[in-house]
Amino acid sequence: MLDTSQLTSQFEQGNEVTISLQYPSDAVMTTIYSLISKILLRLNKPYLLDSIITIIRELILNAAKANAKRVYFKNKELNINDVEQYTAGMSKFKVIVNNFEKFRKDIIDDNYIVQFKIKKVDESIQIKVRNNAPIVQIEKERIEERIKASSECENFSAAYN
Repeated sequence: MLDTSQLTSQFEQGNEVTISLQYPSDAVMTTIYSLISKILLRLNKPYLLDSIITIIRELILNAAKANAKRVYFKNKELNINDVEQYTAGMSKFKVIVNNFEKFRKDIIDDNYIVQFKIKKVDESIQIKVRNNAPIVQIEKERIEERIKASSECENFSAAYN
């Protein structure tokens, strides 16, 4: 396990801290939560912890699911760029997506990763979560639709309905 005190010191010195994972194990997620907690305590902003943890967890899980989706489509010999095959594959993938253990070996073998990065920039915190799976057109369109729909909502929770 990573030393979160050392990572917090790196953050305070203005260095970008990167944690790479291949799937969201409890140990890695606990490390990230601990790091965020220490950073927010040192910045005297502990009241932001629950919100930031929720957002980071969602981003990491979505990035990991995108990687698992690539593994699933490859294993089922489906073309992720073909709209019909994508739609058919997604209906089955949604049923098993939360079982990361099922995809663990293939995700590791195919070198899929998720990177969590955090850096102190002036008086703010910059957080990035990325995976190394290229986005496909249908996913890009869905993201754009969700962003548009959420911008029309009056509050954050309405965006999920």
